[in-house]
Amino acid sequence: MDRFLSRSYRLVVVLVFAFMLLPMAVVVLASISPTDRIQLAPDHISLRWYLEVLQPRWTGPMQFSLILAAIVAAASTLLGGIGAFAVAYYRCPASSFVSVLLLSPLSAPQVVKGIALLQFFSLLGLLRGLGPMALVLGHLVVMLPFAARMIMNGLHGLDRDLERAAVILGANRWRVLWHIVLPLAKPGIFGALAFSFVLSFNNVEISLFLSQAGSRTLPIEVINYFGYRIDPALAAVNVVTLALVLAIVFVLDRVGGFSKLLQGSVTR
Repeated sequence: MDRFLSRSYRLVVVLVFAFMLLPMAVVVLASISPTDRIQLAPDHISLRWYLEVLQPRWTGPMQFSLILAAIVAAASTLLGGIGAFAVAYYRCPASSFVSVLLLSPLSAPQVVKGIALLQFFSLLGLLRGLGPMALVLGHLVVMLPFAARMIMNGLHGLDRDLERAAVILGANRWRVLWHIVLPLAKPGIFGALAFSFVLSFNNVEISLFLSQAGSRTLPIEVINYFGYRIDPALAAVNVVTLALVLAIVFVLDRVGGFSKLLQGSVTR
């Protein structure tokens, strides 16, 4: 009976992963089509569509999306980290209020937040003046709760005896924070960076309402291209961006080790 349950569990896991990866396999097959029509079973492999990714039409939005996601990830991790430390580590008197304030953007759908931000900036006459900064602020509103929550998860349950031992040995508050607390919170911090980066890079709803001429993100450019043409170039763009994002997340995980936090195996 145990063997049957074990095999059934493995079969279910394989089926779930196959269901998740099958769409990506279709995209990869479409990107190597030798013709300008999408073929899932091409006669031979052609990589000419990957050269299309190097065209300014795609490199410009891709570069802009990478810079935008990096800025948003750094800002949301910094601001979310300050709030997370106040709530989960230092237990400030208004910790409940700060926690609700940090997580409140999650209560509204992103489309609603996009419309609200567009109306807010328009009423204040700031939309044109802010330019790309409007996108940064809009993405920051969305990514901040995810970053704060990730860092809170990394801070909950940290052994405060290590901090007390460092103080007894003569370390001041800043030395304790830099050498004791931050290394222990590193998985949560790098997890916040990775999640914020991925969510910002792939965000459509906020970018759709706040993008302006010269500040169009890659997902918006893909949607616009898809509106009047479907060819393997779209598939190649998606494969390249997926590989790029996965590489960045892999590097952040190797440095910060946040996958252990997600697996619940961080030493507490």
